[in-house]
Parts: sequence; structure tokens; C-alpha cells
Amino acid sequence: MEQVNTDYFSQIKEWVASLLSGKWLSSMDVIKLGTCFGVAFLVGLLFKKTFKYIILYALGLIIGLSALHYFNIINIDVTKIKMMLGLADIQDWSQMTQFIAREMKIHAVEVALSSAGLIFGFKVG
Repeated sequence: MEQVNTDYFSQIKEWVASLLSGKWLSSMDVIKLGTCFGVAFLVGLLFKKTFKYIILYALGLIIGLSALHYFNIINIDVTKIKMMLGLADIQDWSQMTQFIAREMKIHAVEVALSSAGLIFGFKVG
């Protein structure tokens, strides 16, 4: 009976080692995907507990910055912000949605794990 358990666990160990040694999944990928899930899970937990405060803070910040910009107390340089974020080529909303869709296709696994972590964290919290 001992030999069967040892063989079974050694097969699992070999399977995990073959996954981690393959080209498509390295140990850094496992760490990256685990981090994506973990951070999204924590955000989901915090988001459920503080949802109304986050929304009120975001609205207050947007209204406050807009009022300060309107009265020329501060100057918000949108072109410089877009350049710093790497979005200088995007001119309208359709280009922005195409850019987001392209990035989501490139990082589909990370988006899926982050979404699952966010939903799971929201449900648990």
C-alpha cells in the first residue's frame, strides 16, 4: 500500500515539475498569476466593505479637481498625462476601446484570474 501512495505522489510531483519546466508556464508566470489573483482578491474584500466611501471619495475628487481647474487655480495638462501613461496616440473613445480590447487579449490569463479573484473576494467579504 505504501508503494502505491509513493508512486501516486511521485507522479503528481513529476506532473507539476513538467508544468513548471515547460515553455508555456515558468515559475515566474506562476508567481505573476498568483499575485494577480491575490491582489484582486484583497481589492474585492476591501471594495465590498468600503464601496460607498470609495465612490464618494472619487466623486468628490473629480468634482474638486474640475472646480480647481475651471477657476484656473491648478492646470491639468491632459496631453502630458496621456504621454506619461503611454496613451499619446489615442485621440478618441473608439481608439481607447480598441486599445483596451487589444491589451485584454494579450493578457487574457491575467485578466481572467484577476476577475475571478475580484469576484471571489467580493463574495467572501
